[in-house]
Amino acid sequence: MPLPACLAAEGRALHPMNAPTARLSTSADWRVSRLDLTDSTNQQLLEAAEKSRAKPGDVLIADQQSAGRGRQGRQWLSPVGGLYLSTLIEDREGWGPIWALVVGLAAHQAIGNILGREAHELKLKWPNDLMRDDRKLAGILIERAGERQPWWLVMGIGINVHVPEQREPDIAYLQDIAPDATADILAERLLEALSALRKAFAQGGKAMIRKAWLDHAWRLGGPVSCHVDGRKLHGTFRDLDGDGALLLELADGSTRKISGGVVHFGTEQEAG
Repeated sequence: MPLPACLAAEGRALHPMNAPTARLSTSADWRVSRLDLTDSTNQQLLEAAEKSRAKPGDVLIADQQSAGRGRQGRQWLSPVGGLYLSTLIEDREGWGPIWALVVGLAAHQAIGNILGREAHELKLKWPNDLMRDDRKLAGILIERAGERQPWWLVMGIGINVHVPEQREPDIAYLQDIAPDATADILAERLLEALSALRKAFAQGGKAMIRKAWLDHAWRLGGPVSCHVDGRKLHGTFRDLDGDGALLLELADGSTRKISGGVVHFGTEQEAG
């Protein structure tokens, strides 16, 4: 449903540091603010960081987004009832793009803690989605804020929590299997998991992150097709490299590193 223009405009006018503090139980690592409505939590934090109005550890949550976006600029539907959260971190570890895997693991852990024995149904789809029953439950978007060194990164995640009246066929909804789950509960557990994983991976670094992610990989060992430099490649999803790129094994036995672009897994009709 389109948002009223006056509400959409009001949301865009606010910056994270003008937003009211959210009453969530989180560690001292995070300072959480909330808006009823904004265009995009990632966009708001990016703009605030570039204008020195936000700093690492700031978190922005919106109850609804009018212009949520995912990878490659795709629209992310953001109705009331989902979790739409972005946080700003300083990449003092130097992990760069592999932070997308860390956030995916944090989402997997947070949701898995709610699901209990049903957590085995959750899988991580390269590079930035969380799947249940071959349907998308959550999406992640990592963007660099400015040119600072170490990098400042805005890490956004959207999780489909509430079951809408009109379902999308390729979308999974958390309340289907966890009726009491709420966006606030998820936000607390997600931030807790992100803090814990950052500490846990501090010693093992990228190699430890890669191994942990592959333990939950969606369609590892399955067929993949992708477009690279204007060519369509077909192969098998064999592994990730040390920086989180997908390693595609081609028919001749050679391996091609895939860092982005349009990727299809198995019989998918839509790009992953």
